[in-house]
Amino acid sequence: MSAAVQLAGVSAGGDIRIEKIQNIRAVYHLPSATPAFSYRGIAGVPPPTEQSTIQQRTRLVEAIYTKLTQPGINALALTGIGGVGKSTLAALLSRYIQASLSTGKLFFQAPPLWLSIDQAATVADVIGTIFQRLDKPLTVLDNLSPVGQVEALFALLDRLELPRLIVLDQFDNLLDPTTGKAKVLSTQSVVGRPTEEDLSRQPGVGELIDALNSRPWKSSCRLLLTSRPYPKGTREAPATCLHDYAIGGLTQLEGLALFRSRGIVALEAQLQTAVTFCDGHPLSLVLLIVLIQLYGLSLADLLAEPTLWIGDIATNLLDAVFHRLTEEQRALLRALSVYRTAVPVAALTPFLTGSTPQQILPSLRSLLVQQVIQPAGTGRYQVHAVVARYTQMHFAEGDREANQQALRAAHATAAHYYLEQTQANALPREQRRGVNDIQWIVEAVWQYMQAAQWQEAYALIEQEDLLTSLVFWGGNLLILDLCRSLLSQTEWQPEPEQAIAIYFNLGWAYNNLGNTQDALEALQQALAISRVVGDRWSEGAILSSIGDIHTDLGNTQQALEALQQALDTSREVGDYSEETRALNNIGKVYYALGNTQQAVEALQQALAILQERGDHVGGGVMLSNMGRVYADMGNIQQALRYYQQALAISREVGDRRGEGGTLWNIGILALGQHHNAFALAAFLLARQCFKEISSPWQNEVESWIDDLRRKIGKKRFAALQARVEPQSQQIFEKELRDRQAKREEEE
Repeated sequence: MSAAVQLAGVSAGGDIRIEKIQNIRAVYHLPSATPAFSYRGIAGVPPPTEQSTIQQRTRLVEAIYTKLTQPGINALALTGIGGVGKSTLAALLSRYIQASLSTGKLFFQAPPLWLSIDQAATVADVIGTIFQRLDKPLTVLDNLSPVGQVEALFALLDRLELPRLIVLDQFDNLLDPTTGKAKVLSTQSVVGRPTEEDLSRQPGVGELIDALNSRPWKSSCRLLLTSRPYPKGTREAPATCLHDYAIGGLTQLEGLALFRSRGIVALEAQLQTAVTFCDGHPLSLVLLIVLIQLYGLSLADLLAEPTLWIGDIATNLLDAVFHRLTEEQRALLRALSVYRTAVPVAALTPFLTGSTPQQILPSLRSLLVQQVIQPAGTGRYQVHAVVARYTQMHFAEGDREANQQALRAAHATAAHYYLEQTQANALPREQRRGVNDIQWIVEAVWQYMQAAQWQEAYALIEQEDLLTSLVFWGGNLLILDLCRSLLSQTEWQPEPEQAIAIYFNLGWAYNNLGNTQDALEALQQALAISRVVGDRWSEGAILSSIGDIHTDLGNTQQALEALQQALDTSREVGDYSEETRALNNIGKVYYALGNTQQAVEALQQALAILQERGDHVGGGVMLSNMGRVYADMGNIQQALRYYQQALAISREVGDRRGEGGTLWNIGILALGQHHNAFALAAFLLARQCFKEISSPWQNEVESWIDDLRRKIGKKRFAALQARVEPQSQQIFEKELRDRQAKREEEE
């Protein structure tokens, strides 16, 4: 059979693309031909969107719709890590449009078209399918080059009569995942005659992207692309008419709803942990649900042994991505995976010996394009939680013990990086005013713990007085994380005084977060150890805290017993700080019982001791409590005077918990006097303080705001809120100044 006959037979069967035919003709010097346009239909159907199994993500769908229908946009690319739900969101949007066509009120007026782009698809397939589904003659595409075909498609969509959405699902199958540009094709031996390997890009892809981004269509047609990387054309250009919409994971509420819709029964805290564990990644959550249902495993077991779960994620999602990375890109990914917060490039250089930040950037950009890592602003980067956990299992391939050792060594390197940042940039201890001022120290401790260097971790905690600072600044969640990690491991045993401090601060954190039962258990553990070793100083502080919790629970008898023991112990050892704290808590008990006179006496004793010692921090708490008592006694002016003094002290020392409590008290005082704007301003500021430190008291403040809403009615409250909320700080400060001036005039 001649070469010409062989060629004709293959062409008729449609197994070789037109561009390959043209290559063959050039090799054999065959006469040129003008074949009719050829394509493979790729019209598809959207993935399932049943409400019983798929999270509807209504707000996100509406946000995408709003973005897509803005003037000047031809196309929108939904980008993000694999498995985040890009295709499902496109399907939800298509269904949303389809369901609303009958109303005639939406932007689109024709049913959406769905194209499923697989690994074998070409731009010709995309163009031909669109022409065919829109009932347009394919003959206009005959004899056209790929560039000409793109121009013909652009002209067609530019003058489309009815506004229509066209979805190009899995558009990244046309792209090189490492660059986001047209996929690289390799043309090697053809028809038995070897040629020099020629690398070229799939024709038409870059030109299509360039055209979509060049100028807005006159019509209201829109293209929606789903793609892991953002598509890039043949030239570098800003996003003009082709925009990017990065897709994140499910929210906490959406993740919980997904579990419930699939019939997963577990404790609420376990469900929340699972959603957080995989950062809301939909595919990871679905794989978790499948494991539970197929193998009868409990959620608690899977959270305790995540390798069972991550193994499926690797098989279904990340293996192919990881193995096509270069060795330097893998090294960068491993480095980023050990950090739990976004970090600058400088944090990665200790892991790549001899590489400068400038040398790292090309590999970093490639990881960004592939959606393996995420930018976090200000030159910082982070890894998705699912990718981080997968990567941490691939420090040393095929050897679990070696992998663990390599991972721990990497965490130790990260700890040293944070220590260097602390030494170079941290404020002196006396100038620190909040959790942000000690963030490098917190991260260094956490990295030491991940490296199983427990003694180094605790030594740094003691050196920086970290737990006390976190208690003071409301870092309760951080305390829980640190203390529970220290207590749960078995490789290091704390000394008795260390164990007392850990349990004591754990109890503080639990109580501040509203978990009184766990708080009491932790404090009882601390109390037992202190009595065994005869640590009377710690015993007094622990008893005072136990009494304080019983006060809040309404157990007045148990509270007074514990507090009297605390007072006696503190006086015995000469601990004025705990003596005044016990007196303060005794005053709270009497106040709760309605015995204001005894409450005042106890608080005045405590305040006198603190003022004599020059203790402004403790004095601020005491002044606020004195204000509450005087407000109960009806002495508004004296109460406000104490509150203002307390507020000044708490702000000076950065005590957000104390500041929030005083603001709350002032709001209650103002509400009782029917000064609604002043009250609302105080409540809003208090709520913000408690929100920053994750205090459950923010819910209590919210209930007072709700009381104000009910008191004056929804309409009046809405108007009041619109006026006060944007300038709550200014309103609050002005009211305080006016009241102080009035008080001074009267005096």
